[in-house]
Amino acid sequence: VDGNIFSTDFTIQKNVTQSFFEDIGDGDHVWWVSCTPVLRAPFISDKRTVTIDAYRVTQGPLTRLTFNSGQSLYPAITTDTLGNLPIVWYEDEGNGQHSLFYTKLDNNGATLINNKRIFDQDVRNQEFFRVDNDNNNDLYILVGSAAGLRYLRLNSVGDVVFGPLILSFGGITSDIAVEKYTGIVHILTMKGSSTNLFYSKIDKNGNILVNDLQLSSLGGVYPASIVLDGGNNAHITWFDSQQGPGIRYSKIDSSGNIVINNITLRDGGGIRTSSAIDINDNIHTLSRYEYVELLPNGTKTFETTLPLHIVNRNPIAINKNDSTGVIHVAAAVPEKIYYSLLGDNATFLIEEVLLLNTPGGEVPLEISPDQNDNLHLAFSYHNFSQPPNQEIYYQKLFIQKPSL
Repeated sequence: VDGNIFSTDFTIQKNVTQSFFEDIGDGDHVWWVSCTPVLRAPFISDKRTVTIDAYRVTQGPLTRLTFNSGQSLYPAITTDTLGNLPIVWYEDEGNGQHSLFYTKLDNNGATLINNKRIFDQDVRNQEFFRVDNDNNNDLYILVGSAAGLRYLRLNSVGDVVFGPLILSFGGITSDIAVEKYTGIVHILTMKGSSTNLFYSKIDKNGNILVNDLQLSSLGGVYPASIVLDGGNNAHITWFDSQQGPGIRYSKIDSSGNIVINNITLRDGGGIRTSSAIDINDNIHTLSRYEYVELLPNGTKTFETTLPLHIVNRNPIAINKNDSTGVIHVAAAVPEKIYYSLLGDNATFLIEEVLLLNTPGGEVPLEISPDQNDNLHLAFSYHNFSQPPNQEIYYQKLFIQKPSL
């Protein structure tokens, strides 16, 4: 006030969730924070600058992407090398047609390519289609159809440049990971009456390089996650209801050999597992609220139970080029979306923040960080203030890092 720096004891949370700077007239300024008391720290402010040793998250606008007559569900999102955001979703068009649609946004959510139908051959197992991209910004998609498992590749403007090709090994897509420079696609599928997990690998033109390695034998497998390290070794985690039940792990080298086979990482977990890999090729995996960290050689270095909302899947993501290695976690429960940020040993840098609280049933959610470590969300839900359909929405989270 009056341009003078002042200081006082102030009780403040390590992870401030909301803040703003306000001009209250006559040249005076006030800095407001919204937080929960946790520890004591000095509050220092002047009318020019404010710094604080904390992470903060600010929500961008909530943007509705779909206005189709049918149901828009199960979005998938990734970030390309330019920071743009390809988004693909399943559309039940209401006339017996089941399709995939494509939109591309820039890093601030402006539409570059809008609502483009890319696949209309009777999508099946629609909640399990998966996407990834390469360094040329081609987009790789695996999707189930009435004729079998299909592979297609899009260029950077959403044109189908290869496929859709029926893959002979079949199954339901669990996850994919694309080698960024070669376009080789690592694929996890689930199949069999008892549901086991299989690994395959194809080149960018669909030629099979590794065919149907079986990773589990007792069934009871839930959707798995695959990440690639710098040597293009595949690290695979999944929840197995028959073994444990618990989180399982396999590692496959770049030549397609299983080097670690179906070991238990941690008891518990459940339903769909999510993994991410950091700049040092350490693997981070989350199954419900059970969290595990691994070295690239598969050695477990840390595990814990996180105090998260219990949902079928908490997607996690890491900006692999960020030396801080912070881990984004989102939780989508009926009618709500929460966000958290984790640091070393799963320390909360931002505790769960409620992002969305609107009656609307289930909220299928996917997330993708960009090169600046901001986070992009795509999700579908039924907004009762809109027509009675599930629609796709997008939101950007701006993550501010400590300035001290």
